[in-house]
Amino acid sequence: MLNSFWHFVRKDGYREVPIVQTLRFERASADVETANMLAIRSGAPIYRILNLMLMGGNPVLVDELRISQALFPGLTKAQFVARDTTVYGLYQNRFRISIVRTVDSLRAASADRETAKLLAISTGAPLLEVLRVAYTFHEQPVECRRALLNSDKYEFRAVTGGPSPA
Repeated sequence: MLNSFWHFVRKDGYREVPIVQTLRFERASADVETANMLAIRSGAPIYRILNLMLMGGNPVLVDELRISQALFPGLTKAQFVARDTTVYGLYQNRFRISIVRTVDSLRAASADRETAKLLAISTGAPLLEVLRVAYTFHEQPVECRRALLNSDKYEFRAVTGGPSPA
């Protein structure tokens, strides 16, 4: 699962398993944009989760997930942090929700103050922003996320067709 949906690699192509630090896990209400992406009503209860990903011992990626509380009833920060698999593995193993497709949109961004501090870079430094909506069967959106990548040493790499990379 990690190889199927994890598209961040070192510039030499080496694929690292990130060390994840969950910085925030909070209950919130879906804003209009989130509601549209998750096909829920505006104001519906969601979880907002902020993770910092370290690769090679360095902070490389800030990742914010938004998921509907209705799909993940009773999810706690302790359960999320203590998972023994990927986030998508947690969705599948604990809630029987399988991610079968993702749609990623990429664009340039610049580091705001909080992101710059987390990634140990200058405010305004260039970043790669990846916006994702993840779907389960029957095109039901399950998750939307915004990842901000410091692309000095890492890049987004999607492989289409052929055998899966090791």
